Amino acid sequence: VIVSSEVEQELYQYTGNENYTQTSVMNPGNGYWIYSNGNGQIKINPIFGYNSLTEKAENRLVKQNLGWKVNLEVSNGDQRDRSTYFGVHPNAKATYDKFDFHEPPVIGKYVSAYFNHSEAGNLNQDIQNEGETFYSWSLAIQTNQAGISEVLIPDINEIPYEHSVKLFDPVTQVVQDMRQKTSFKFASQGSENPHYFELMVGKDEFIDDKLEKIGFVPNKFELAQNIPNPFNPVTNILVSLKEDATISLKVFNLLGEEINSIA
Repeated sequence: VIVSSEVEQELYQYTGNENYTQTSVMNPGNGYWIYSNGNGQIKINPIFGYNSLTEKAENRLVKQNLGWKVNLEVSNGDQRDRSTYFGVHPNAKATYDKFDFHEPPVIGKYVSAYFNHSEAGNLNQDIQNEGETFYSWSLAIQTNQAGISEVLIPDINEIPYEHSVKLFDPVTQVVQDMRQKTSFKFASQGSENPHYFELMVGKDEFIDDKLEKIGFVPNKFELAQNIPNPFNPVTNILVSLKEDATISLKVFNLLGEEINSIA
């Protein structure tokens, strides 16, 4: 496969339950997707074709010591998206460039993770410039499947250990340290409305400054309205604590009967 400069140097294969995976080989009978920024060209020689995508993938591996790049996975039921990447590189820019790739379109039952870029739209891979003390990505999870969705960073140790990695959910007002617990679960209604997160990487003091600016730090005890309401089959209940405390949360039905409790 040989592509022109207008075409992003990443080829995706549709694989059903896992949605899309990055590939460098095209096999008969399978579906593939590639993004073009204009009137690009793709040339395929089915017998002796020179695979420029494979060479570029190998070059990326050779330069793996420059910056870092890690995979983010999301799942809901039997649906998976394992082809979302974020990271830093000394030659990358804050604007859309050759290190960034667009998110493929969804098909059928799906769960999809992507980064919302102010210039380029929805990106499947978003690489920022290396050398900053704080990085953030606007992460969106979208699905047409109701139930529990899970976000996972399986190779989180590829991120330099001096950086904290935290995921902020503005809906439930939860911040999770992804180094302490590498997966985060939340309720999905299957409405196809994106659930937005802020993925933050950097020194703790810079992450804390960001959280304070967006009003995360609680200043009072609060038991908030469950979200969404009404719900089926799951919902989120936010409890804010001004200071450390031991609490219990009990749920009752309309008859006043206790149906669940969390201590």
